[in-house]
Parts: sequence; structure tokens; C-alpha cells
Amino acid sequence: MPAQNTSEKLISSKEYQIKAAFIYRFLFFIDWPQDSSETDSINIAVISSDKLENEIYSNLQGKEANGKKVCIELFTPDEYIKNLDKFKILYISGIPDNKLNKLITSINDKAILTISDNPDFLSSGGIIQFVNIDKNIRFQINLTKAEKSKLLISSRLLRIASFVKMD
Repeated sequence: MPAQNTSEKLISSKEYQIKAAFIYRFLFFIDWPQDSSETDSINIAVISSDKLENEIYSNLQGKEANGKKVCIELFTPDEYIKNLDKFKILYISGIPDNKLNKLITSINDKAILTISDNPDFLSSGGIIQFVNIDKNIRFQINLTKAEKSKLLISSRLLRIASFVKMD
């Protein structure tokens, strides 16, 4: 039994490494509106009830994208996030629907890329949802929500998405 548990952990760890790689690549294919509060870093909030968010942290923290350093902050679903506007990306995983909906509502149409693997994330107003298709991690995009948030998603990224939602 312990061997199976270890195997499941390795699969989950690999899954989060793949998701971290996707998140990093998204930074090169999404443009945020110019902002007077631009900083020298790209701030990403990881909100998760799962301990494997550390995989995302260790795979992204300190990397550079477009000449800016990637900075990750980890939060539990019960923590209140101050200064939500300082984040370019919110990665949300394993939180109950009521908390997810409350968080998405609080973001509204701010220029924040929301990413999750929660089921029905696009329908809830999220922008990118990770999905498992034939044992492969893929992603779907809610283009309408991205446009309302003033995020410009490259056509190259849209082409490789498994689904693009346009209301």
C-alpha cells in the first residue's frame, strides 16, 4: 500500500510541475495593460488547500520572464489576500466552490489572470482552466473574461488551447 501512495504523490508532483511550466509559459503569451504601478517583478498568488503548491513555488520562484523576476506568494483558502491588485496571476486549486466564487467576484474585471484546475472554473468567471484529457494536462481559455479583464492573449496560445470559450 505505501508504494501506491508514493506513486500517487509522484504523479501529483509531476502534474504540478507541468502546471508550473504552463504558468511560466503563459507569461510570454499574455499582455497585461500598462500600469503606472509597474514593478520589476511579476507577482503570482498561489491559493491552495493542497501541499503540492510548493511544487509550483519551487519551479517558478525567482525565474525571469520578459525581464522581470517571478515572485510567488502562497496562501491557504482561508487567508485574506491584501493588495490583490499587486498580483498579475492568481493560481487557485482545491478550494470549495463558495470560496472560489467569492474570490472570482472580488476580482471582477481587474487585470489579473486567474488560473485553476477546479471543475467549471471557466463558467465561474475564471480565465484559464487546467483539464486532464487522455492523461495529459491541457488548458482551456475563457477569452471573453480575459478581454473584460483587459488581458491580451496571443493567438498562438489560443491555438493550442483545448477549448476557447467565447460568450
